Parts: sequence; C-alpha cells; structure tokens
Amino acid sequence: VCKTTSLASMLRVDGAVGIAWSVVTRRPLLSGARYAHAEATADWLKGLGLLKNPREFTALISSAGRSRRWRDALAMLQQIDGSISVITYGAVISACETGSAWPQALHVLVEMRSSCVEPNTMCFNSLISAFAKAALWQHAGLALAELKHRHLEPSIVTFNATAGACARAARGGGAFAVLAGI
Repeated sequence: VCKTTSLASMLRVDGAVGIAWSVVTRRPLLSGARYAHAEATADWLKGLGLLKNPREFTALISSAGRSRRWRDALAMLQQIDGSISVITYGAVISACETGSAWPQALHVLVEMRSSCVEPNTMCFNSLISAFAKAALWQHAGLALAELKHRHLEPSIVTFNATAGACARAARGGGAFAVLAGI
C-alpha cells in the first residue's frame, strides 16, 4: 500500500485534519507521489474545493510530466484560475519535452508571451531539449537565439541540448555554426 493512498484515506475521515493537511503538506504529497496517486488525490482535493492555487497545480503538472503524461499537464494548465507563473508554464513545457511533444511545448511558450509571462532560461532549455529529441537542430538554434535576444543567460544545459539537436540530426557542423552565432 502506497503511503499516499493510506494518508489520503486517513484524511478523508477527518475534515479538520484534511484542512490542516491542505495548508501544510498538500504540495509535497502531490509532487512526491506517482502520478496515478497524485491524480486521485488531486481529484479528491478538487471535490473538497481545496485545489485552487496555481502552485498546487504545478506540483501535479510536474508529477504528470515525470510520467510522460503531457496531455494531462496541458489540460491542467487550462484548469488554473488566476495568474499562472513562469514556474507553472515551465513545468508544462518540461512535461511536453519529456513526452517528446515539441509542437505543444512551443505552443505553451507562445501562450506564455500572450499572457505577459516572460519565459526563463529553464523554459527555453526544456523547449530546446524537446527540439533535440526530434532532431530539429534549426529550431533549437532559433530558440537559443531567442533566449539570447531576451537577454537571458544560457546554461550548460542550453548548450548541451542545442548540440544534442545538431548531433541527432547528424549536423555536427551545424552545432558549431549555431553555437558560434551566440
């Protein structure tokens, strides 16, 4: 029996404990759980009206991403009421990257901009990694250029993902050209 299941069962019995739990430990329970357990717990919390904060959705989105459930991550993004943080958008982009869904990752990045949320380096890293998985070295190079255009600092992950996109496309020379352009 998973601790998540037994804890959730215990909390269903005592509403007062459930409320204290929702304030103190809800996020760690969701983020640390396997997705199936996190999803069931989230459904239960939504039924109680306790899953409202975008940060709580972020934990569940991250769990979905680790389980390669990028469609669920996208659906959860649409359920969030209120403003969405760069961290939440980044978790969705990362879920799309993990699920090899580069068009959806790109769509989320565009959606961020239309919501006036500026992507950070981690968002671009996940997008570039998604391009790398699809061997889209030119897309990766354009994303790297966009990152630099936004005055963001590329990391070693940025460079490795860009070079990886070039390597997967058998464009080793392209990696040098892309990386030299920054």
